[in-house]
Amino acid sequence: MSIKNMPVVPLRGLTVFPNMVISFPIGRKLSLDAVEASHDNDDMIFLITQKDSEENEPTEDGLAQVGTVCKIKQVLKLPANVTHIIVEGLHRAYAQNTHIEEYFVSDAEIIDDKLPSEYEEDIQAQALMRLANEDFEKYTKLNNAMPANDVMLTLISAKTPGQLADAIAAGINISNEEKLRLLETIDPIERIKRVIEILTNELEILELKSKIEKN
Repeated sequence: MSIKNMPVVPLRGLTVFPNMVISFPIGRKLSLDAVEASHDNDDMIFLITQKDSEENEPTEDGLAQVGTVCKIKQVLKLPANVTHIIVEGLHRAYAQNTHIEEYFVSDAEIIDDKLPSEYEEDIQAQALMRLANEDFEKYTKLNNAMPANDVMLTLISAKTPGQLADAIAAGINISNEEKLRLLETIDPIERIKRVIEILTNELEILELKSKIEKN
């Protein structure tokens, strides 16, 4: 694990996963200053979800213990003084020594996942990935919604249980609290098992909803 000191943007009601590309607005001065500082850090930023999305001025204790190290792909200055950033999630990381200077900064301890080759002989991992893919396909059909293009690309390219779990987590309609719990589930096997549990529950709800609508 490597540790990098990085500027931090606290996220309200949003959790970003590794291998995920997403655009979102930022408006707080602390966050804008962190994005500005990222230009001196190879456009790298550490995104950490707030525990309380209603908190406008979070403290260090108000941020999650695990976040996502991201690469800022683009900063968009829109009308009405609105700023959007487009980021690509790269790595899970533990947030250590988080504090405020001109903006939030934290030591991001990168969490390395196993390589795809390490799962080649893991029958359980292969079975879980197949089950998760099958359940997600059923979910999208019953939900009458296709995941975003970046989610689909990540699903197709996922080679490990952790990558697949993150891609599905990014593409399903669950609470941000649940998404944060998945981000904080470090063990890839435990994470994909939890994703399958969530999909099973969502499928039961969608199937019941479909039956009610037909009656």
